[in-house]
Amino acid sequence: MDRIKKPRGPGRRFRPGQTGNPGGRPKYSKLSHALREKLASPVPGDGRSYADVFAEILCDAGLRGDKSAIEMILQRTEGYPRQAIEFEDKTPPIEDAELLDRAIDQILDEIEASALAAEEPPLLAAGETVDVVDIPISEAPGRSRED
Repeated sequence: MDRIKKPRGPGRRFRPGQTGNPGGRPKYSKLSHALREKLASPVPGDGRSYADVFAEILCDAGLRGDKSAIEMILQRTEGYPRQAIEFEDKTPPIEDAELLDRAIDQILDEIEASALAAEEPPLLAAGETVDVVDIPISEAPGRSRED
């Protein structure tokens, strides 16, 4: 079903180019924001932040040999390890230098042709055709010098 475009006016709240959310999407959700604030706040009676206490507990668990703690520490500090991607190149190798040169020339010709075609302005309206004739417009059939 096609959407009907509402005209600007009482049924439309914003002008074209005007957003209804000038601040954009918030960087964090409310929960993330609350957790960040709590982690930065001091633990009552300790003075250290919650983040510092949790980091110490996590490091202590790593020292005791807890592999999940070690993995979490490394992922949070060093990042996740790179994942291997398998790729099978099915393109046959070009061993003939002349064949390679011809392939490169063909690709460059196609790029140049498409770039030139993109630069040419349209001369006619869509669907309109014309025969190319080399005569001044003022002398064209159906035209008078007053046109």
